[in-house]
Amino acid sequence: MTERPLTRLDFYLASYFDQRPALALTAAGPGLDLVEAVKIRYLATEHVFAAMPPRVESLRSFFGPPSFEDHTVLRYPLILWPQHNFDFGLQDGELVVLEEFVRASRVPELQPIERSVASASVTVGLHTAEDVAAMLGLPDSDHSWYPDQTWTYALPSSERFVIDLFYGLVYHTAVEQSASRSA
Repeated sequence: MTERPLTRLDFYLASYFDQRPALALTAAGPGLDLVEAVKIRYLATEHVFAAMPPRVESLRSFFGPPSFEDHTVLRYPLILWPQHNFDFGLQDGELVVLEEFVRASRVPELQPIERSVASASVTVGLHTAEDVAAMLGLPDSDHSWYPDQTWTYALPSSERFVIDLFYGLVYHTAVEQSASRSA
């Protein structure tokens, strides 16, 4: 079986590994030249994301043709995250307004779960923001500065479940002690 080469979008997303080491653990596949990835991020910043919001033609020109396109989304398959696609959400068919990891294939509808089992149910590198919201609802606390998101859920044990997402992909989770309250 021949390995497919990494796409520019794979390199672009992987260029953030140095800032988020846990993200690197979510990627599958061949070794990666991080120097090349950072070069691609620089070029993307210069040619695609210099004008905000980016335009559809800039994305197509830089990342190539998407695997799916309509007036609401450009969808690209990923090699490093084969269970996911990367969507560029569109407004008026032209302006990019959202960028996120989405599942490559439909999964059975996720059911709400008890928060007491949250840490055992949310899978790093698989679940997306959409999945987490379906299972746990909206977070009790949302400390996000997109594309980084940190969602916190109170647990019955007086602990909290913290989920870190990058472009909507869960890349780190932790159960932490809640801040104690003074009487």
